[in-house]
Parts: sequence; C-alpha cells; structure tokens
Amino acid sequence: METDVEAAIEIGVAHLTELGHKRITLLVNEPAAIRSVRLKVEKFVDTMHNRKLDTFGRVVVCEPIVWSTSYEAAYDQMRDVWPDEAEGRPTAIMTVSDAGAWAANRWLVERGVNVPKDVSILGFEDEPPSRYMVPALSSIAHPWDELVSRAVEILLAPPAPARVGLTVRPRLVVRESTRRAGNSEI
Repeated sequence: METDVEAAIEIGVAHLTELGHKRITLLVNEPAAIRSVRLKVEKFVDTMHNRKLDTFGRVVVCEPIVWSTSYEAAYDQMRDVWPDEAEGRPTAIMTVSDAGAWAANRWLVERGVNVPKDVSILGFEDEPPSRYMVPALSSIAHPWDELVSRAVEILLAPPAPARVGLTVRPRLVVRESTRRAGNSEI
C-alpha cells in the first residue's frame, strides 16, 4: 500500500495551474531508479502535455545515489532550475520530496529571490519541518492516517488473494510557499 504518486502529481500541477503558473519545473531530487520517482516524472510529463503546457514544463534530474543526499543534490542542481536569464526561469517549482523543496527555497533565498512572490514552491510528503520553514511549505501530503487504517483492515481481514497496487489518494496542504503567478499580494 502506498500513496498514489500519479494522483499527487495531478493534484500538484492542478494547484499550480489554477494559480496561473505555466512555467513549472519538476525538480527530481531522489534516485530516478526508484519506481515511484519514475512514475512522478512520467505523470508530470503527461500532465503538462495534456494541459498543453509541455513547452513550458521542465524536468531537472539531480540523480542522488542515495536518499540521504537528496537535499544536497537539489541544492546543487538549482543553478539549472533558476538560470541567469529571467525568461528561462520557472514561475513554480515542484519537487519529488519536501527535502528538495527545502533546498530550492534555501538556494533561492540566498540569492535574494522572494518565495513565493517571484516563484512558488510545492513539495511532496508534508514532513513536519515544512510547516516551520519560511515561508511555510505547501506540500502534497501522504495520508498517513488512511494508509495505517487500510493496512490494519487488510491485516485483520480474513485471508484473501494478495492485493497488488493498493494506493491511497494524497491531499494538498496549502501554506505560504505557493501563490498566484505574477501576484505580489499573498
């Protein structure tokens, strides 16, 4: 049982496009060999294409070897996400984990970029520190309570054939790191 990562990408892209963002970059700061990470990338590309925004969407892959270096990988890759030329910059950055969003935020703030006025950032996982960063991170949350409840139900149910592909829909947690594109008011 896992969070439906394809739904997570759909929810994230929908949130950002509803805010008027068209130039969205997906920052892949986890090992791309992991199935769920590959699914996120594929769904992002498909979703941007279906919304006719594929010419504006970018995927930047950091390729950390292990999960524990995902923050550093995202931080180091931000030079490719945020080029010197303003016309090549995204209006929103979506990451495959909150650690990537934390790194992106730090890198941008160190360079005087105002998050979310100049660029929105959306993470994935809704880790507890995300509520306390400045600005507080909008994120796609794993529905932990539902995942645990469904796992307990499966464990307590009479024996049955193996259930493959059980997923739970994530939820969007909107905080201060996302706002309407081109809008200077929160």
